[in-house]
Amino acid sequence: MNSNGKISFDFNQPVERKTSQLGWRGGISGNEALMNFCRVMVGTGVLALPLAYKQSGTIVAILLILFAGFFFTYVSCEKIVISALALAKRHGYASLDYGNVAENAFRHSFDSIKRYGWLARLFTNGSILLMQLGIAAVYTVFIKEHFEEIAERIFPSHNLSGSIFFGLALAGCCLIVMIRDLRFITNVSTFGNVAMTIVLIMVIQDLVRPPYASGQHLASPSLPSIIAAAGNVVYAFCSHAVVLPLANKMKEPKEMSGHRGVLSLGCSVVTILYALVGFFGYLKYGDAVRGSVTLNLPDTTFYFIIRIFLVLVVFTSYLIQHFVLVDMTWPRIQNAYGANNFLINYPGTAERMLCIVFVLAAFLLAVLVPDLGRITSLVGVTAGCFLGFIIPAAIHTATFLPEYLADRDYRSLALHMSTNCAFFICGIFFTIAGIYSNW
Repeated sequence: MNSNGKISFDFNQPVERKTSQLGWRGGISGNEALMNFCRVMVGTGVLALPLAYKQSGTIVAILLILFAGFFFTYVSCEKIVISALALAKRHGYASLDYGNVAENAFRHSFDSIKRYGWLARLFTNGSILLMQLGIAAVYTVFIKEHFEEIAERIFPSHNLSGSIFFGLALAGCCLIVMIRDLRFITNVSTFGNVAMTIVLIMVIQDLVRPPYASGQHLASPSLPSIIAAAGNVVYAFCSHAVVLPLANKMKEPKEMSGHRGVLSLGCSVVTILYALVGFFGYLKYGDAVRGSVTLNLPDTTFYFIIRIFLVLVVFTSYLIQHFVLVDMTWPRIQNAYGANNFLINYPGTAERMLCIVFVLAAFLLAVLVPDLGRITSLVGVTAGCFLGFIIPAAIHTATFLPEYLADRDYRSLALHMSTNCAFFICGIFFTIAGIYSNW
């Protein structure tokens, strides 16, 4: 608050941090944060974007990707970051995660909503858990469908049902999540990042080379198919849960935002990449494109190896997703039931039992929606819309609306509150319409 009583936040000043609470002194640079952001953004979701072109048509799909890249990712992540930095500056917090930003935005806002801070934190953390669980379910279906492709290559005359491959996927997932050593998980993550880069390069070089499909004839897509395409696009772009951890690790968190910040550059690069992969994937395979474009790759030994490689990559990603799930919930379980004899005597066993519970929950969702294109879209329009549209708008409104009203800054009020209202409307519309279209 300045001498005029105005609550302000100068983005040209570094955030004052309590380094004793942070646990680190230096931090990563803006360039390192940019590379990490792009690496996290570009995952298996990009492989479903050619399907979005099939579902909505080329023009609509490009518009959806541009909309998601700018509004869903850049603008909404910008709202989260500037709200977190403002709250940290005003109230002396060292750093805040997504749930704590939501809680403190409400706690330090209007008197009428202060008491709902805990609910905002609960809803935000619940949405993150739902997103992670949904991604795990997508990975389960992804593994199952690629297992089927691999089996058909090795045993062309097999008559195994889809249930058998679901069982194999479940067994593999249960085994991989038993790994709890952090150093090993870090090495697995590094391997997964390198392997995913190789797979994407191999896939992209196939997509851009002719021959191309002759039939892309979806002239007037229906609203449900456009909503389904939007869900696939949102799923590919959803990375809101990693933005604040990255900002908290930066030497200068203010470099995350701004027109030349990490978010702006990262979203621009990823949006262009996504638009090109989706376009060339649909151009290459036309209306035959499947839930993951890797399922359309040529039936050769080289691409058979690529498919196997990709399954290994997805298993590593599955392990990371479950590590996040357990890392968010296990400490709370220990705090709530710390006196339980079983938790005291067998903490490792109890933690692995929690891992199995999450695996089974993701497996159940995968069985309920066993189609890769549908489940990807469903996760995008539910948890993705919560994290990318509804929650950022609520946080930004609770953080800055009292300031705009107190200062009679009606220009900022009109600009930011109109976008927040639009975010609310988009989030609610896509969630309801998406569930109806995909379930």
